[in-house]
Amino acid sequence: MTEIKQKKYDIAYLKMALEWAKLSYCKRRQVGALIVKNRMIISDGYNGTPTGFENACEDENNYTKYHIFILKKVLLILLFLYWKQIYFFVFSS
Repeated sequence: MTEIKQKKYDIAYLKMALEWAKLSYCKRRQVGALIVKNRMIISDGYNGTPTGFENACEDENNYTKYHIFILKKVLLILLFLYWKQIYFFVFSS
């Protein structure tokens, strides 16, 4: 793939991550992400609480709740396992 074509894809992936970030219920920071392998999106999403938890990322003192940190740790482990084979696009607002 040419460098110009790759840049167009990269910009499109970042725009998609921005749209995912807009769906986050977190107040302090909204993050959207895409995981791309061989120009195919293999995962996408945004930061927030897991299914079954209250849909609030921060506690009454505006600190990030513990289970949000756990999700970040799991994601980092997955990225480490497949680091050489994927691209990770993130948009944070």
